[in-house]
Amino acid sequence: MAVTPERAEEVASIIRGGGITDEELRHHVKSLTKKNMDRTPFYDAVFEALQQNGRVSVEDMWSFPSAPKKSDRNTRNKAIKFAQERLGVSIKREGNYYVTQEDLSEHVSWFKSKNRMNKATFEFNCERREVAPESMKTALRDAGVMFTQQGEMIV
Repeated sequence: MAVTPERAEEVASIIRGGGITDEELRHHVKSLTKKNMDRTPFYDAVFEALQQNGRVSVEDMWSFPSAPKKSDRNTRNKAIKFAQERLGVSIKREGNYYVTQEDLSEHVSWFKSKNRMNKATFEFNCERREVAPESMKTALRDAGVMFTQQGEMIV
């Protein structure tokens, strides 16, 4: 139900007559609009996604229950921190994904021993070795391996 301008003016005069300042009123109205939302379902959803898939995208997080606003990085980072503590692994942001970081040294050695590999073979081997291709590429780049624009791996 919309408030008419006359009614708004009447309420304003009642409030001012009661000794309440405009600043006190603004503070009270602002406190009514703040939402104190329980983020536990959001934190749990982020944890489960990382536990099951080893990664979660920022877009996926927006659809989780009790998700924060898109601009609220603090809550997203807090969820990642909680998931990191619960999983006992480090989590790193790669592009638009948060990815669990595991010890990939064994996989890096294996891929480096193969010298060259096209994109399809690389992705197939990542799937066979149960490693996310994005994480593997990052680890290999850190180890000095190059990737062409077509996705071919060159040691």
